Amino acid sequence: MGTSISFLNAHGQGISAELTKLPDRCPVCQKGGQPNFLSACAVSVSSAHPLYAAFRCPATECRAIYTALYTLAAQAPVSFNLQTTKLLVFVEAKVFPANIQIISPLFCKTYDQSLTAEANGLDQVCGPGYRKSLEFLVKDYLVGYRYKDAPEKQNEVRKAFLGPVIDKHFDQVKIKECAKRAAWLGNDETHYTRKWETKDINDLKSLIMMTVNHIDLDVESDRYLLEMPAEGPKPS
Repeated sequence: MGTSISFLNAHGQGISAELTKLPDRCPVCQKGGQPNFLSACAVSVSSAHPLYAAFRCPATECRAIYTALYTLAAQAPVSFNLQTTKLLVFVEAKVFPANIQIISPLFCKTYDQSLTAEANGLDQVCGPGYRKSLEFLVKDYLVGYRYKDAPEKQNEVRKAFLGPVIDKHFDQVKIKECAKRAAWLGNDETHYTRKWETKDINDLKSLIMMTVNHIDLDVESDRYLLEMPAEGPKPS
């Protein structure tokens, strides 16, 4: 009897699956016992892409978090076989500007999880994760900030693909152009064939951070323009 789980693929689709076996020994304390399942992710359900699952040791004196690599066992119903376990490398969370933390906490969370995946050698998973974080950032900025009083625009943004959203709803040139290029590289991380072969995950992260900084600057500029209107007090 396996363990039923659910996870998201690279396109954000929910997949139900079964793990035929759970790890039976913690790689940190070496004690046995059924671990606590935390989460899992995979680019797609195929023999070409493994599933990575995160577990927590059940031993009170340990509680270490580690990863396990699974390979596809069957397509219908979807099931995965355990291959190896590995200690999860700790990665310090990235500190984002306060405006970004308020506008899109899911962007911050997804970006940090992608950093952890990258640090732990999950090179086929971190790219789609960064791409997903960009979509949260862009859409949360538009839905929760730019269109906070425009429900029809909010629904339009929620339903549309990322590329068209950037093209249609961004009028600030530098935000638009950086976000557009980040989306291009993010798509390369989820597609079979890469279009930008001279660019890599570091370029994707740089463009995402440029988008973050431009959005933060836009929000800060709005704040100062509101607090210090042109018809404000005259100097004495």
